[in-house]
Amino acid sequence: MESGIYIIINTLNNHRYVGSAVNIKGRWSKHVSDLVRGRHYNKHLQRAWTKYGKQCFAFYVMEFVSDALLIEAEQFYIDLLKPEYNILPRAGSPLGVRLSAATKKKIGDANRRRVWTGESRAKVSAARLGKKHTEDAKKKMSAARKGKKQSAEHVFNRTSTRIGTHPTARAIQNMSEAQKKRQRRNRDAVQVGDLC
Repeated sequence: MESGIYIIINTLNNHRYVGSAVNIKGRWSKHVSDLVRGRHYNKHLQRAWTKYGKQCFAFYVMEFVSDALLIEAEQFYIDLLKPEYNILPRAGSPLGVRLSAATKKKIGDANRRRVWTGESRAKVSAARLGKKHTEDAKKKMSAARKGKKQSAEHVFNRTSTRIGTHPTARAIQNMSEAQKKRQRRNRDAVQVGDLC
C-alpha cells in the first residue's frame, strides 16, 4: 500500500484531476467504480467520463509521499497545474463534513429527478460486463464484514426508506428465481450429504 499524489487526465482535451491517497491503487479503483456507476462525487469528472468514456482517461502517479505530507503535496500540484476537474481549490477531504437537512433534501430531490439516457445506461453496462471479484477479494470482503453489527439507528433508517415502496414485477421475478436457485442448491447439498 503506497501513499502519494495522482493525476487523472482526459487524453482528448488534457483536462486533469489531481488527488492524494493513502492507498493510491485502492483510490483509483474507487474512482473507476463510482464513475462507472454514475455516482462520483465530482460532477465535473463524472460528466466528462459519461461523455467521453473510460478509454479517454489515464491515471498516473505523480509522486509517492508519506501520509503526513499528502495534503501539502496535493496543494502544491493543484496550485501548479490548476486542474480543470478539481472542484475545490484547496486540498483536503470533504469526509466528516455534515450536510444541513436542507442540503440533503436538495441532493435527494435532484437524484430522484435524474433520468439516465439509453446511451448512458449502455456505457455503464458495457463497462461492468464480465467483471467479477476474484476469490481472494471475496474472502477479504467477507472477513471485513464478519463480526460487524449495524447500529439500531442504521437499521431503522434503512427500513424506513422502504416503507410505502413496492417492488416492480421484474424485481419480484428476480427474487423468486434467486429463491428457487437457493432451494435447489440446498436440496442438492442435502442429497450429497446423504450419500456420504
